[in-house]
Amino acid sequence: PTRNMEYAYYSLGFGDEPLDRNDAMSRKDWSKWHDAEKTEVQALFDRGTFVYVPREKVPPGKKVIKCKWVYKRKPDRYKARLVVKGFMQSPFDYGETFAPVCTLSTVRMLLSMTANKSNWSLRQLDISTAFINAILSEEVYMEPPEGYQDEHPGQVCLLKKALYGLKQAPKEWYDTLTTWLQSDEDGPKLKQSPHDPCLLSQKIGDKEMWIALYVDDLLMTGDQELIDTFMEKISNKYVIRDLGVPETFLGMEITRDLSK
Repeated sequence: PTRNMEYAYYSLGFGDEPLDRNDAMSRKDWSKWHDAEKTEVQALFDRGTFVYVPREKVPPGKKVIKCKWVYKRKPDRYKARLVVKGFMQSPFDYGETFAPVCTLSTVRMLLSMTANKSNWSLRQLDISTAFINAILSEEVYMEPPEGYQDEHPGQVCLLKKALYGLKQAPKEWYDTLTTWLQSDEDGPKLKQSPHDPCLLSQKIGDKEMWIALYVDDLLMTGDQELIDTFMEKISNKYVIRDLGVPETFLGMEITRDLSK
């Protein structure tokens, strides 16, 4: 019971996390927060999220934005996330920021189709840290993470992929994901609906599958074989959480009784 209560406190943000890096450094468990920072920086670098370039390579008039550390105490680990100060971005440094999401009527339609076909399966997944997989179409320069400037003197970070906090991150993620979903090279080669840009489908013979997108949440329905194939393909591309048969989606409770 004590352990369960501890988990509950952490899930509610009761972990009393540091407000900034100076706060983290003043704590007795700073070494653990520091290790979490180093893990995050290395993971971003390994994913090709940014590369270091000389500061003089920044084009004239191009803003170098700052970033900050956000700390979170998880039940099983210390977590540090690097977040861009998007409010420092100039409107001239990015284009469109709007990212579409599936409509509630689309979700209701998929659930209705599933209810009428007893041989169809229903499944949900979410993509972990989705935005940092988004490929940027504009050049974005960022100051090195706080505490790591001395490791790369005279250099700044050129972002290749989005970070949380960027104004264009949602749109870039939507473009990255839908491009891959429709790709016939390494993607599943889905077809985008002309009625809802976040509704995609696949039909092979008499089998079919439909997918609704809501940022990093995917709701799938259709033949089990196609869903299994898709799950294998997307798990090879991104880090996902298989949520199985959904009980809720976008605030809607889902109950399915196959005996009726």
